[in-house]
Amino acid sequence: MNSQDVINQFFESPPVILQAGIGVGSEVCIAHYLDLLRSLSDVFEDTVYVIDFQQRCFRYVSNKGPFLYSHRPDEVLQSGYHFYAEVIHPDDYRMLVEIHRAVVRYFSHPDTPIHDLSYVVFDIRLRGYTGKIMLSHKVFPLVVNGQANLAVCCVSSSTAGKPGNLFAYYRNQSGVRYCYSFENKLWEQAPVVQLRQLEWEILCLSKQGISDKELSDITGISYQTLRNTKNIIYKKLNVHSMIQAILFSSNHKIHITPNYSHHHK
Repeated sequence: MNSQDVINQFFESPPVILQAGIGVGSEVCIAHYLDLLRSLSDVFEDTVYVIDFQQRCFRYVSNKGPFLYSHRPDEVLQSGYHFYAEVIHPDDYRMLVEIHRAVVRYFSHPDTPIHDLSYVVFDIRLRGYTGKIMLSHKVFPLVVNGQANLAVCCVSSSTAGKPGNLFAYYRNQSGVRYCYSFENKLWEQAPVVQLRQLEWEILCLSKQGISDKELSDITGISYQTLRNTKNIIYKKLNVHSMIQAILFSSNHKIHITPNYSHHHK
């Protein structure tokens, strides 16, 4: 399959994204975005790359993370959309094409409040590794002249048990997210996962590697209550360990409900 055929898989015809030139001023703005990402590349532990929906190519690729699949950033830049076929599990490739089209359509829809959109996130498997390596893709729109012609993609580990799980999160809608239905081909409103203040505090403290005894002392709850609270966290996040809970919280927005009855020692 030639390069144009591969690209055409990921874009609807006629294309949703407007094809008008974005102008010299916009290119200067984009150049600043890319320079900033290059400067911050050492800070990110994940693979970070930038998609240009208008030019239908990759504009930047960092040098970290399993998503590179042992390729150099310059090789990924040169391959562009061909790279997906090399790195994505073959059983998930068609789903990735659908996700890409759904995201581009969502970014471009006139009813989408693109300036308030925080990011969209989905899960996809890597090729090889017996199909057990699941990665989370967080896609942040870069809005230039009112259009999201570019997007920053951050690829990190995922706790999902299956691929897909396409969600959109907004900055000003803490209790709501939008889920893409692969069956209906539509975005549907869904509640954000909610944790009580104590549950969120335990999750945050666990990121520091604090022992259960220390957690009990810091939060002022008994060891048994701590264990029960951790199990509640796992159930709400649909995970089986604190490591998985931490990964989930890094990929998805969580609504925190204040617990005014709890006080520290």
